[in-house]
Amino acid sequence: MCAQLVLINISDHATRIRVASGSHADEVRVLGCLLGQQAGRVVDVSNSFEVRHEVDGSGATVLDEAFLSKKLEQCTLARRYTAAHLRSKAAHC
Repeated sequence: MCAQLVLINISDHATRIRVASGSHADEVRVLGCLLGQQAGRVVDVSNSFEVRHEVDGSGATVLDEAFLSKKLEQCTLARRYTAAHLRSKAAHC
């Protein structure tokens, strides 16, 4: 299952890159991370984010590891905050 937020994130990122580069869709490469949970053969994708990258002289894709680490940390903090907020709200019901 794929949350609507994930589809919007992917579409938004691809559109921004395409517009910024002035290229057609088939000439632009976008990378991203999908976040979620797996239970057996079922994968529930709940969030996503873009991954900055460059293509080096040999044609290899090189990820911006600092950016990737920061985004993963932000997603982890947001998930913890949301879980704590939901527990707090449930306790007050």
